[in-house]
Amino acid sequence: MNRAGHEITTLLMCGGLSKNPLFVQQHADVTGFAVVLPREQEVMVVGSAILAAKASGHVKTLWVFFPPVFCGRVILALTLACLV
Repeated sequence: MNRAGHEITTLLMCGGLSKNPLFVQQHADVTGFAVVLPREQEVMVVGSAILAAKASGHVKTLWVFFPPVFCGRVILALTLACLV
């Protein structure tokens, strides 16, 4: 994608496999990019609840949820050799 003119420098991971440190680390190693994980481990469930709150009319905008729920933490791109 970078060759097509996009500038990708970071990977955002969520879901079940993002809980696997080896999986996350391998993606950081292979791409050389920083990996960001949501603070909330069950972000998929929270996202569904947020959409339900909006659909039911309990909130007027989705933006009220984003800063506290989706601000991530950065996992540095280290080689596996550094972890041993």
